[in-house]
This record gives sequence, C-alpha cells and structure tokens, in this order.
Amino acid sequence: MPLPSISTGAALADDKLKGTYAVAGTLACLVAPSGFANDNKGSPTIANGPDSSVVIQNFQARLTFNGDGTGTASGTFVAMPPLPTAKATVAAGTFSYSFTHTPVANNSFTTVPTPGTYKSTTNYGPSAGRQVAIDDSFHRVFQLSNDQKYGTVGLVHLNQRRGGSVLIDDWWRV
Repeated sequence: MPLPSISTGAALADDKLKGTYAVAGTLACLVAPSGFANDNKGSPTIANGPDSSVVIQNFQARLTFNGDGTGTASGTFVAMPPLPTAKATVAAGTFSYSFTHTPVANNSFTTVPTPGTYKSTTNYGPSAGRQVAIDDSFHRVFQLSNDQKYGTVGLVHLNQRRGGSVLIDDWWRV
C-alpha cells in the first residue's frame, strides 16, 4: 500500500522535474503462486496454498528526469529470493527501465514504467546469468520536500500471484 504522506508546502511552479536523483530502499514481496484470498475487508492479502514465499530486497538506483515528463532509472539490487531448496540463497544484480511521470502537484507525483523497458539481470547467486524482462505497470507515488531535493516513495503491486510494497528510505538530488 502507498505510504501516507502529508504535504504542507505550496504547489511547485515547475511541474516537470529535471535532473538526477539517487535513491536507496527496501522491497518486500509476498509471492503466492496459488493466488490470494480476501481478508475481512475484501482485499486480496492472504496467500493461498503452501507454496507462498517472501522476497526481501535492498536496492540503490539513479533516477534521471528529462524535464518533459519522462525519465530513466538504473541501479543494483541484493535480494534473498524464496527458498526453492532447503538452503537459503542470496542474489545480486542490475536493473533498468524508462518511465513517465505526472506533473508535480502539492509536492507529489506518480511514475509509471514504460511497458517493455523493465529489464533485470542477476549477476551473483544460484541464478547468476538469468535475465528478466517484466511488463511492469505498478505506480510509484513520490512525495517531495519543498526544495525538490529530498523525498520518499511508496507503491503497492497486487495481482493474483504477487503482492508487495517498496519503501525508498531516502533519495536526494545528485
């Protein structure tokens, strides 16, 4: 679920971001190949079946905003993937994608990855050499400081097989 945030600043005059920002964060993703059941509020949050697992991942990246509502992201990750065997594993690699973003309003904006651009390669661990292309459509909701130098972001991506949330602990203008 998106992280709640409250903006106390006025809307920014410049609604198109331009420049490069560094980000670092943590991701937790519940993987449920058998799908999800609804909780008592009707939200699909309870994993079905005995084949569920959790992926924990840390990442760092550079987000470049082009000033025209588009941008690119690239970075590295270290993850503890679900246990396919009896032994715990670690994986590390790189990712990149292009995105579009909404105009900045009340110090907030949303990014959406451009379909077909999200690519990831695992460089270390049991799945080293594995390349993944994801048709990524989840939205990231950013909340900026008044000077546009710092911010936070949250997201949720829930479908029938996966659920997750990302917390970018910090980001700053490079």
